[in-house]
Amino acid sequence: MHAEPVSTGPLRAARIAAIAAALIGPHAHGAGALGIPDTIDGYPTNVGFLILGHSTSAQGAYPAKLVATLNDPSHVADGRHYVQFNAVTGGDGGLLWSLVSAPAGDTRYERVTASLGVGESPQPQWCEDASAMRWSCRRAKVEHLLTASFPIPASGTCGDVSVANGCRQPATMSCTWYDRALPPAQNPVTQTLAPHDCWQRMDYRVALLQDTSNRSWPLDDYDVDGAVGTADFWLADRIPRSRALPCPASSGLVGSSVDWDCDLLLDADDAALTVYAGWLRELSTALVDDARYGSRALDAVLVSHKPVEMGNCQVWPVAERSTCSANRHAVRTAQQIAATPDRPLDHYYLPTVFWEYRSIEALFATAGLDPRIHASSPGDARAMWDRSARCYAAGLGAIDFTIPAAVPGRPTLIAADDSETDAGAGADAGSVGCMVSDHVHHNDNGGWMMAEVWYAGLARLLWIGAADAVFANGFE
Repeated sequence: MHAEPVSTGPLRAARIAAIAAALIGPHAHGAGALGIPDTIDGYPTNVGFLILGHSTSAQGAYPAKLVATLNDPSHVADGRHYVQFNAVTGGDGGLLWSLVSAPAGDTRYERVTASLGVGESPQPQWCEDASAMRWSCRRAKVEHLLTASFPIPASGTCGDVSVANGCRQPATMSCTWYDRALPPAQNPVTQTLAPHDCWQRMDYRVALLQDTSNRSWPLDDYDVDGAVGTADFWLADRIPRSRALPCPASSGLVGSSVDWDCDLLLDADDAALTVYAGWLRELSTALVDDARYGSRALDAVLVSHKPVEMGNCQVWPVAERSTCSANRHAVRTAQQIAATPDRPLDHYYLPTVFWEYRSIEALFATAGLDPRIHASSPGDARAMWDRSARCYAAGLGAIDFTIPAAVPGRPTLIAADDSETDAGAGADAGSVGCMVSDHVHHNDNGGWMMAEVWYAGLARLLWIGAADAVFANGFE
């Protein structure tokens, strides 16, 4: 159930004080759980952060704020040097990260068409080449960075200019790194390089994955029992494009639910929770695969929930839809919350995003998961959601930040989104709260909110000295 705004009482203050002491204390330097040293041969270790996610991961410039914080001179807990690499792609997520391509006859060949392809969107999610192979745009962007080779052939609909413009890495980026072949006085070095060439100059590489299940395959509490589990299957009428339902040899349905793996049975393997956790595992496992990427493979993958999002009032009870549409700041009554166990939220947040925390929990309960795959906020799969919900309903204060106050631009107070005016002459949604007026994307403060959640989680993974007890139940 969505937590009410967290109290800033003595226990919370003590936890944050312990975190701060760990970050600035004399034993804060070290390899941490990720095993990344502060320095190599006396030079700062070059760490590349591969930013993965859909459009929310670019809003409010959260990645740049996080990297700037870690590189800021006031940040004394870390002597490493960080560089941001961008693979953010607008639109759907989930399946389209784990999928590189699917030939005809593959169970995912039709599934991918639940997303928008070339000609349907200025940001196509997939295309089909002349040999009837369907390709994922967002995964192609990752492959382009890691291998320097763009995998999608320029034929069929994949030859469209929207693919060339939206599915590739940029030609160049500004790259700053510490070159141990040069004397310290000549460091750091800054050059304009292809992203892959800059990636090659990193000593360690870490992916920060902040994505959501494919919006065309929404995770939800379909059996309305107040929990998302292996009995929650996709309902056919919740899939926006029915063309994605058929299997190679069947309708793709068992009753009114989707037979994801096309085995004519409806079981735990078809549950939305299981499938999304599988997407996360498939992508994360591939990224750390040395056999696949060699020296360009990642050393670690960190997986996060995404923040609060509003939209699609049709997923709320009929009696509440008009309220949802008319006022994004409407607060649901205790009676309404109690009557909707599948919607345990006090605002009209998108429940299909809320429930995704269950797949993150499922991912980290998976037997045999590669130890290089980590929760971004150890012990708390909902840390990003809960922090953003608190910003929306109550705002954030200085006690909510472990990012040092001396970092330029870091706010000390963020008023609640509920205190803003969305429209009219006094509209101030762009500057108040963490979200802009569409209640989906994030403003500058929202970028700091996201950076803070990542920073608090990274503390345990990057620095020795942050006591496990502090983080045992996540930052909250």
